[in-house]
Amino acid sequence: MYVHNLNLVPNLQSWPLFAKGNMQYYLVGSIDVDRYIVVDEERYPIVMQILTFLHNGISLQEIESKLQTERKVQPNVEQFVELLIRAGLAYVGEEEITEPSYSHFINLSKTVISLPLDFFKSKLQYWGRFFEYTFGVTLIISIIVLITLTFSDTETAKSMWQKSFRSRGMMNYPFLLLSYASIWLFALPLHEISHALVASRAGIFPRRLTLRLYLFVMPFLSIQIPGLYTLPLRRRLLTLAAGPFMNLLLGNVAWILSWKMHLGSDWQSFMLAFAMVNYMIFLFNWSPFLPTDGYQIISQLLFKDLDIRSHAWASLRYWWRTRQKYPTFSQFLFVCIDFIFIAILVGGILYLIDKTIYKWLETLRFLTPTLSVVIMLVFDIVFALFIVYRLMMLMGIRKS
Repeated sequence: MYVHNLNLVPNLQSWPLFAKGNMQYYLVGSIDVDRYIVVDEERYPIVMQILTFLHNGISLQEIESKLQTERKVQPNVEQFVELLIRAGLAYVGEEEITEPSYSHFINLSKTVISLPLDFFKSKLQYWGRFFEYTFGVTLIISIIVLITLTFSDTETAKSMWQKSFRSRGMMNYPFLLLSYASIWLFALPLHEISHALVASRAGIFPRRLTLRLYLFVMPFLSIQIPGLYTLPLRRRLLTLAAGPFMNLLLGNVAWILSWKMHLGSDWQSFMLAFAMVNYMIFLFNWSPFLPTDGYQIISQLLFKDLDIRSHAWASLRYWWRTRQKYPTFSQFLFVCIDFIFIAILVGGILYLIDKTIYKWLETLRFLTPTLSVVIMLVFDIVFALFIVYRLMMLMGIRKS
């Protein structure tokens, strides 16, 4: 048992997380290291008492004895301590935990640039007071103007929407570079800053802005906001939604500005390309298949769960091993949706690749039709397994 050399991370606290059915859930952890566990209201008093005992240096045997006497329960305190260590809320010896724990999405990434944002705290406090209402009103006005323009001249609107899909191919080289630069200078930073501004209204501030390469290939920008999930549910959901809706606002403004520009000009093509990029970021962030802002909102608002997908698959694996505690309907539904999504995506990718491979194999005269089919079958199996594995890592089904 861990007794003398067990240490807890600093500033352990608890916050109401959400109510699910007749049960209230709490978040227990530390904003300093941004690590937490979720506890239901039945276990909550016992968990907090154990943490108090551990903080006071009481041994695990004594804790169990006290709980048996005072609360008439027989908890496995050693198992609970192991949970704390896995969650990063406790450590053994001198190896103090100071860095936050991140999702598998970030664990599988290579950091390119990481900028501290502590100096930005006072400015966020000031601007956060004005941002939320101004942003909401501006977004509503932009939607109304966009709808009005569309219905006032449907032919022009239709022509512009069609052009927006091929706008990048119509720009000269300097405008093309400007189009790509606008994504990293405006679309993505303003997305992340919106999260921070809304969170600052509740006294939660960002720590770092980081550019990473997922799987060393796909670049993405993220902002670290310690304590995000300690916020009340409404403020938490507003903070998560602020980023995608900022991209929707940017897309609307760019599209409206391009309305009266000279048709076919580089500036109009640039504005339409910028609008389309922001619309794509907005839609991407509502994908229920990736750990995006929209997924977090759907998971918490509809299912009252911080990560419904991971818990759904964990529940299925537990049932498969023990044949006990069958997954709930919502968990089973999420697993089924994931199966369908993966099957369609993998099948579509393989179909497109197989057409190219088959044409290439036909040019090799020494291959018989049977051997060609065998080669394609082996390739499909190996490639499908690779895609499925990567998808499961990306979606959070299989943790890194």
